[in-house]
Parts: sequence; structure tokens; C-alpha cells
Amino acid sequence: MKQQTTETPKHLYKVIALELWQASENKQSVILSAEDVPFIRFQKEDELGRLVHYWNTLDLPYVVLKIKVSKLKGTLVFEAKLGGSTKKYHLYDGCIPIDAIIEAKIIQK
Repeated sequence: MKQQTTETPKHLYKVIALELWQASENKQSVILSAEDVPFIRFQKEDELGRLVHYWNTLDLPYVVLKIKVSKLKGTLVFEAKLGGSTKKYHLYDGCIPIDAIIEAKIIQK
């Protein structure tokens, strides 16, 4: 896996719908939504609160995945969205292997 920053955290986070997590059972990688095309979006631990708050407003069950970065498949880039200045971690041409998941916290509504 290529990384374009030397300060990449050991763990990143991904929040997905519970139904996608359940669909990932017995798969080699996590099933993701169409939102994660053309790249998979991740959050650092200190960014997670805002995203969890958003998911809580949807009143849907979801899963917070803690992911070991070194096990990701693809090219991880720390970059800003077009026209933006806030940088986020994006994974191009890759996936989240099931064995990269350190913790999966299910939040039921």
C-alpha cells in the first residue's frame, strides 16, 4: 500500500449502515455504499464525533469500524476535496479487508 504522508495514524475509522456490515459476513472485504466510489472515505478518531452525530440523526442502525491502516488494500491519500481545504484520508483502487477490522461497534436505534 502506498501512503503519501508519513504521519498516517495506525487506525482509521469508517461508519457504515448495519445492513452493509451484515452483507459483509463471510466476505473477504467490507461491502460499502455507492458513496465510496471512486474512493473510500475514512475518519481519524478525532473526526468521528461529527459523523456519529450525523448517523444518529438518521435514526438508522450503523456500525463504527476501527481499521488497521497497514492492512488496507489500495493507495491511501491524505487530501482535500476539490475546492476545499480540509484534508481527509481517501483510499483509491482498494478495499477494506475483513482482517483489517480491529473493532466493529454496532449502534442499534
